[in-house]
Amino acid sequence: MLNEDGFRTQISDSPMCDCGMDYESVEHFLLECKLYSEYRRVMFEDIKEVIQSCKDSRYVKISVGLLLGQG
Repeated sequence: MLNEDGFRTQISDSPMCDCGMDYESVEHFLLECKLYSEYRRVMFEDIKEVIQSCKDSRYVKISVGLLLGQG
C-alpha cells in the first residue's frame, strides 16, 4: 500500500514518499519518484519491447493514463 492510501485509511503516519519530494501516490510512485528511477527505466524498456513486437505498433501510444490504468 502506498503512503497516500495508507494515510487516508489511517494505516500510515504520513502520505509523504520516502524520497521526501511528494505524496506517495500511484502517479508519483510510477512516474516521478527518484528512488525508483532505475525500475522505471526497465519498465519503459520492457514496454517499448512489447510495443515493437506488435504487428502494427504505430498506433500504440504510451500515456500517463495508460500507465495508471485510466485509459
